[in-house]
Amino acid sequence: MKQVFRARRATPAQQGLTLIGQMMVLLLVGALGAVALSSWLDVQVRERATEAYNQLEAIKPAAEKLGREQRGQPWPTSLAMATLGEAPAGSHFVPGSWQASAQERLLTVSVQLQDTGRHLDGQRLLLKGWLEEDGDVRWVCASDVDPRWHKQLPAPCQYKPSRSPEPKSE
Repeated sequence: MKQVFRARRATPAQQGLTLIGQMMVLLLVGALGAVALSSWLDVQVRERATEAYNQLEAIKPAAEKLGREQRGQPWPTSLAMATLGEAPAGSHFVPGSWQASAQERLLTVSVQLQDTGRHLDGQRLLLKGWLEEDGDVRWVCASDVDPRWHKQLPAPCQYKPSRSPEPKSE
């Protein structure tokens, strides 16, 4: 005798996702979207801060030239931005916020950030140069940014604000 197999029809409970299943999928997509958006915003802020840091580093060649001319003597106390040359123009700096100051062998060039977003707006980025006895300059980046937000700074600037280079030991 020949058996006829009929395709079994799915009951309504076996077709597609249930309402609870759909809600779980939406919840998962929403959570992943929130994490992705937050990470993307952090990357944007870090990118703008890194661009500002790169512009700040444009001062280094003039300062190093001045350091070689000093031949191991302390920085001139009258050192100002005009001594180091033209401050780079950039959309991530508050206009007129460039400052340079020298104390003995430590040169500090600072600038106030703007348009970087989130927690960095209005904060200062500092580039500190330690003048060695031989005229070389060792650099370190610092900031007055709250330590909770240091991850948004460029990698060389993710230090404690009070950190400065130590002189070379002979």
